[in-house]
Parts: sequence; structure tokens; C-alpha cells
Amino acid sequence: MAQTTIKGKVIDDTKFPLPGASIIVKGTNTGQSTDFDGLFTINIDKTPATLIISYLGYTTQEVIITNQRNITVELKPDSQQLEEIVVIGYGSSTKSDVTAAITTVKLDTDKKGGIATVESVLKGTSGLNVLSNGEPGSAVSINIRGISSLSGSNQPLYVIDGIVMDSSEEFLTDPTNFQTNSKSGVGGVAPEDIESIQVLKDASATAIYGSLGANGVILITTRSGKKGAPKFKFSTSTTVGKAVLPYNVLSTEKFVSFMAEKYKEDPNSIAGPEYQYPVGRSPFEIRPDGLYNFISRNDDDNDGNLDLIGVYEARDWPSLFRTSFSSNNRLNVSGGSDKTKYYASVGYLQSEGIISNIYLNKFDFNVNLNHRINSKLEIGAKLSFTNSENSITGGSGANANETNSVYRHLYNEFPLEIRESIAPLQDEGFRISPRGWFNDYDNISEENRFIGNLSLKYRISNSFTYDLKIGGDKRKANLDVWQGIGTNSGSNRDGRYAFSELDRLTYNIDQTLLFRPKTKGNHRYSLLAGVVYTNTDSEKSYTRASNYSVAGQLNRGRDFFGASIIEDTVFNYGPEKLLSFLGRGTYAFKNRYKVSGSLRYDGSSKFVGKNRFGLFPAISFAWEMHKEPFLVDNKLNINELKFRFGYGETGNQRVGNNLTAVNYRISPEGYASNGILLQAFEKTNIASTDLTWETQKQFNLGLDFKMFDSRLNVTVDAYDKTSDDLLNTLSIGGSSGDDSIVINQGSIKNKGVEFSVNGDIVKNENFNWNLYGTYSFNTVKIENLGLEEGQFGSEGSFVGYFGRPIQVTSTNTVPTNVYLEGQAPGLLFGFATDGILTAADIAAGSPTINGDAAQEGFYKIIDKNNDGNITNEDKVIMVTQIQILHFLSEQI
Repeated sequence: MAQTTIKGKVIDDTKFPLPGASIIVKGTNTGQSTDFDGLFTINIDKTPATLIISYLGYTTQEVIITNQRNITVELKPDSQQLEEIVVIGYGSSTKSDVTAAITTVKLDTDKKGGIATVESVLKGTSGLNVLSNGEPGSAVSINIRGISSLSGSNQPLYVIDGIVMDSSEEFLTDPTNFQTNSKSGVGGVAPEDIESIQVLKDASATAIYGSLGANGVILITTRSGKKGAPKFKFSTSTTVGKAVLPYNVLSTEKFVSFMAEKYKEDPNSIAGPEYQYPVGRSPFEIRPDGLYNFISRNDDDNDGNLDLIGVYEARDWPSLFRTSFSSNNRLNVSGGSDKTKYYASVGYLQSEGIISNIYLNKFDFNVNLNHRINSKLEIGAKLSFTNSENSITGGSGANANETNSVYRHLYNEFPLEIRESIAPLQDEGFRISPRGWFNDYDNISEENRFIGNLSLKYRISNSFTYDLKIGGDKRKANLDVWQGIGTNSGSNRDGRYAFSELDRLTYNIDQTLLFRPKTKGNHRYSLLAGVVYTNTDSEKSYTRASNYSVAGQLNRGRDFFGASIIEDTVFNYGPEKLLSFLGRGTYAFKNRYKVSGSLRYDGSSKFVGKNRFGLFPAISFAWEMHKEPFLVDNKLNINELKFRFGYGETGNQRVGNNLTAVNYRISPEGYASNGILLQAFEKTNIASTDLTWETQKQFNLGLDFKMFDSRLNVTVDAYDKTSDDLLNTLSIGGSSGDDSIVINQGSIKNKGVEFSVNGDIVKNENFNWNLYGTYSFNTVKIENLGLEEGQFGSEGSFVGYFGRPIQVTSTNTVPTNVYLEGQAPGLLFGFATDGILTAADIAAGSPTINGDAAQEGFYKIIDKNNDGNITNEDKVIMVTQIQILHFLSEQI
């Protein structure tokens, strides 16, 4: 039988050829693919015949062939198909080809006004725990599928248009307490500029990122232009915030009455005799003008009257919280021609905190350009700039007491404020008040940040495509901290000032080669190989000064003007390099049995010798059951029924640089010789030459289900994740020259289930009601710590250790969490209470507290071991596991 040869060309709506488009003779297995010029040749046995022409992201067309011999087919973009394209590591895939646990976060950009961070957009995503302290500009903490490390970072990796970033990058060090503030690693991207977000959750998806992907990966694709005339869009939003007060405090009148009762002369008073006032007298006595005299119980000047400490007025300190107003304004423009497309935006965010000196002012500019030179070569460029000024206050750190936390100070201070215009304060110990946090404290950072990306895609042949991406992230920032005489830290130093700087450059060079041949019968496969190099150079410095003159205090310490003590500048340089080789293969049989595997080989500058390189494999499978013949023509209206299984290994290297060698720094104290203060160097760590990767192994089992023309969507995932060789900080004896060392020790296991449902309850032209809900449950357990057994309160004997202590008073620190084998990490550990002690409780025989009699008004602590005395042996674990439930309903 003579065959008819048909030649043709497939183009898009811009008249550019579509290489790799599929042409199949309907009802047969005969098929071809277009070449780089969009051309094809196919033989048909008889006419009339129907050709099916398809291409990813475009509407499939059918062309009936009668007497034509040469045809041109123009395919139109299919918005529904485009939404099904999922960005994965170093490439993209159709959603149906995804074999791993990947969640797509759909953004309604018209509703993102007022959101300052990208991380906030992710709230409500299954498997993600998103936390923030609420202060403008503060970093948002995200955990994907639990805690995987005890000392290393648990934050995910961010990849923005191919630029690799940490989520919570180390920012400026506050030299007054040596705590390093974290800022959003993706702070240079506005939520309104985001096109799509993919969250890679299981190891079979993240292993392609090797040691960077241990905590999950969040892929962000920003907006690009579309063909057409320029389109302008301006959006503005205003948000209002109000403090949610955690508890009520006594009014001034009730406080004064309480103090009079507490310190009255009475043998049964809870105050000792040395603190009691004479009959008829009390610490605070109201004056005729409505103010209060704060008096001492002593008469040191022997004038027959109790000494006056100062004159005070009533003050409700929590009333200093304010209603905050924030505004977000943004203008963008997009458009393009057949070859060139552009998108640009500019925005200004002004955000206030509930404290008057907390704010964030941020200006940003972003531009994306894409240009198609010919059918083989495409180039692209992205550039964004952000300038931000961020003022925060004390209270966000771990040691949050009244001396370094405005929030705690506002509640702990007695509800009175000194009036020195009437009488001078006679006791400087009572000078410090919450007012100092507002009038005499600065913590202001300013940052300029550039993020850039150059990309090149070259189609070598119909099957081979070369990709090159060069990305960079430049951050330059400084921090001014001023603690005036109105603050606790500055009062005994005549003011204290610290200046810190950060200069950080990160860049990566990604090169990949993709081999994707045309489909042969029931077989379809692809291969990817790549080389990735990442380099980070970070330089930090800080300087401190104190003992300021009056003029220097008025200048708030800036430029060290008026300081009599200026310490030497301390520098810290932290280079970091990562060289990686990667590969991935995918295979599909009959378009319903699918497998994907990847390998990544990482070499890190943080490790030495045989530990420098790590290998991270992964494999995953998917079975699209709804494509089986017995379900294709089912009457159940099942649109998708896909089972997934995956296994992968990743690593974690998120610890400090140069820990395998001994490091030194300039000592801020120096040393004295013959009355002269000389510069000195001090050791900062003990070398850990055997340090290596944390390793993580994860299994995932998943189900994707759609019914009723995809109006009901259900996704379920279950996982088992084990982290071994944990990067852990081990406490050691001080005789070694340091008190800790970072080593590989211990293991953690996470198990969990994630569930999400999305349903269109009502959907028509006039009304749409969508119901969306997610549920996540994770259990985490420390399996091994490699330590000796010890006693932990009333809980008994465990292998474990106490966490970092927090400061509960100006002179006392207490650990509040524990890390125990067989338990979740970081459990809250303390005393269980049952209300407040009353006089009746004491009369009935309350337990003593460390041998001292209990006092009315104190916490009623439960005596767990029933020995009649409250000690550390009575402490208990107060919090166990956490489950996250989100349920959102939207009606339009």
C-alpha cells in the first residue's frame, strides 16, 4: 500500500517554531517529533487521516489530512496546562510526571498587599510550621517535616530563579550581647513579584540539592513579561496592628495598696522584720497633688522622718503599646514582543511595630528580561535591589529578662514613674524604667542588597539542551546599637555604643545538560547531568565604646564622639565553597508507570580529608492508576489516582566555617602589661578534624486523588525520616582551653502524616465557593546522643542534656528545655504549678521551697516527689508533641 508523506511546521502564537512537538497519527502508533526549526515529516497509510499535534503547555490540536502535503500548525498556550507545569530541582516537569512529595503554593497576588516576607505566604501549607515573633523585618522560621538537627540549622533552602539562598541567613552581630540577628534570606523578593512556589518536602525531591536540601527546598519563580503592549498595575494596602496583652497587671491604686499590706508591721507579714514599715506608713504614700512619695523605711539623716527616695506619678506601662499602621505600595509594568519580554516593579513598604521605636522601611526594585535570539538560543537576566532600614528593640533574644527585654520590663515594672522635676531621685537603683527602651535605646540596621541572575539556554540538537545560570547575592549592611543611661546596660557605663558591619557576597555557577529524546512507542525517558559551584565570602566586624560625655550621649554614641573607651575593632572572615556534580534520570512506561532517580556528589570547604565529599542518592516511583484500562471508562468520575513512593538521602553542613582548625580572634578585653592595655588574641574553638556531614535518610509514601472534573482534590503523604551523625556541640572540661567542641554525635527520627483537601463546593459563572484544609502531624524522637545517663527532675534517669539557659533575673540563668533520648528535642522543662498560694494553703502546710518557707502570693508548685521540699528534683516535662491543623474557607 502506497504511503503519503506529509511535511509540516509547528509554531507558537508568536510564529516561533516549537522544537520537540509531538505529531501522532490518530488511532495508530505512528508518530514523530519536530526538529529545532519546528519541522517534521510523517508518513500516513491512507487519507483522510487525523494528525494529533501536542506540546507541553499548549492546547492540543487535531488536523484532518485529505489532499494536503504541507501544513503549518499554530498552537495556542493552554493556561490550564501551564498551571500543571511544576518547577523541580534544575528543571521542570508536568505535574503528572512528578513522583515525589512536592506541594505547589498558588498565589493570588491581588491579596498579598501588606505581606512583608515571602515566608508568610507559606502559612497553611501542609507539612510546614511557620513561626515569627511579629516584629517588622524579623526572620520567619520555617520547619518542613519536623526538626532534623540539634545544633545545625533546621531552615529550608530557598532557590529563587536559580539563585541558591539560605532561608535565614546569618546577619549582623549585636556586639553588646554577641547574638547574631537573622534576617529573611529571601528578603530581596516581594511576594507580589512571585509567579509560583514549589515546596520540595521529601528526600527523593531534595536529594538533587545534596547537602543543601536536608531541611527541604522552596523553589520560587518570579514573574516575567508576556507578549503585548505595556500593562501597568498599581496596588496599595494598609494594615492595622494592635498588641494582644498576655495578662492584666495591677492598677497603680491596687499596687500601692498591695505594697502597704505586704510591708506593714505585722509578725504574720510575708515580709521579714527588716523590710517592714512602721505602723501607719507604707512604701508609697499618696500626696495632696495625686502623686506618690516613695519612701524608705530608714531615717538616715536623723530628722525624725523616713527618707524620701523620690516622687512618682501613676503609670500604666502596658498602655505604651501603640496601634501600628503599615502601608505597602507597588507599581509594576510588563509586556513584550515576539522575541523580548520584560517585567519590572518598584515598591515601598512602611511597617510599624507596636513599640514606638520599632519599624521597617523598605524600598525595592526588580526587573526581569528574557530574549529569544533564534530558535536555538535564549538568554535572560534578572536584577533586584533592596534598601531597608529596620529598627528593633530588646526582647527577642533567648535571655529575655527585664534588663534586656522591653516586653518583660513593661509588665514587671511597678506601675509608677519618677517625676524628678519635683524632687531628685535619691537612690540610683530605682532610676531604670521601661521609658529607657523608648527614649534611650537604638538597634537600627541598614542594608543594601543586590540579587542578580544571568541565564542562557542553548538547544544543541533536537534532544540536547544546555543550560547556564550565573547568580549572585550581594549584601552590605551596618548596625548601630545605643544603650543610654536610661537603660540597664548603659547606666553604669555612662552610655554604651556598638557598631557592626557585614559585607557578604554569594554566587553560584550552574551548568546542566539535558538529554530528552523523542518518545519511542511506550517508552519515554530523559537524562540530566550538571556541575554546580557555589562560593560565599563573608566579612564581619564590630567595635564597641562606652563612658560617654554628655555631648556624646546626646549624639547617641554615633561616630564614637565623646567616648573615653573605644575598643579595638574585631574582624571575622568566613569563606565557604561548595563544588557539586549531579545527575538525574526519568523513565515512563505507557505514560502511567514512572520512575525518577538522582545522584549528587558534594565537596565542602567545611570538612577536610576523606570527609570533604559526600554522595547523596534518591529514587522514586509513581503509578497513575487512573490511566489503567479498567478505570479509564469508569463511572466514578475519577480524574486522578496516583500512588507515589520515594527514598532519598541528603546531608547537612550548616555549621560554622573552619571548625576543623583552631581559630583565633582579637580579644575585645586585651591584656595589661606594666599598666598598658595591649592587644591580645584568644582561641575561639577546638579543632574537630573528623567533622563530617549529617546524613538524612527519608522514605515517603503518597497518594494524589481527584474526582468530579477535578473539583475535589486530595493529597496524602506519610514519611519516615532519620538523621544520623548529628552536628552537635559537646560540652567539655575547661582545662582543654575551651568549654565545647562541635562533633558528629547522635540521631533523630521524624515520622508524620500530611493531608490536604481542596474542593469547589459551588462553581459557576456567578458564584464560586472553595473549601481548603490541611492537616499535619509529626512525631520527633531523639534516638541516640552518645552521652552518659543522668537525673532529670521527677522524670527520672535519662541519657540527655540541658538546653541553652535563659536569664530569669539579672543574676540567675536557668535551662528551660531538655534533650533526652527517646523524647522529642527541646522539650520544655520546669515546675508544674496549680495556681497561686493562699493563706489557707500555707496554714495547711505547703512544701518549703529550697528549704525556705513558702509565701502567700507565690506560685503553688507541685511537690512531685512528695518530700515536702520544692527542689530541681520536682521539675517535669511540660510539652510533648505538636500537631498543626490549618483549615481555611473562602467564598467569592
